[in-house]
Amino acid sequence: MTENPWHKQRAHYAGTSVGEKWWKRYRTGGFLARGLGEMQLTEEGIWFLRKLTKKPLIVPWEKIRKLSYGTWHAGQWAGGAPVLKVHWEEEGRELISGYVLTKDNEKLARWALEIEKRAGIREP
Repeated sequence: MTENPWHKQRAHYAGTSVGEKWWKRYRTGGFLARGLGEMQLTEEGIWFLRKLTKKPLIVPWEKIRKLSYGTWHAGQWAGGAPVLKVHWEEEGRELISGYVLTKDNEKLARWALEIEKRAGIREP
């Protein structure tokens, strides 16, 4: 049996900004606090559980609009590692959640492709 590559990847959640304004942070539902934890792709969406917490942050597939990349997000610099930025909508607002998964660009590209497929923003 092979391990699911989308299951429990160690990652850093860099926060969620409202629109392209890095200083304006989304504060609802636990999205304010940043930190290390585990990320995985589930039936519901992108799932992230910060260390020392019990409730995961979930970005539902149907709310994801696009992905982008950078080396910083919401005022946080990732030490040169690529930041995967997930653009999604909630209550009519564009939100951008940033995740640092790996310094390996190929591995990050595989994660991004799988997210795009599951969110329906790229053909399988």
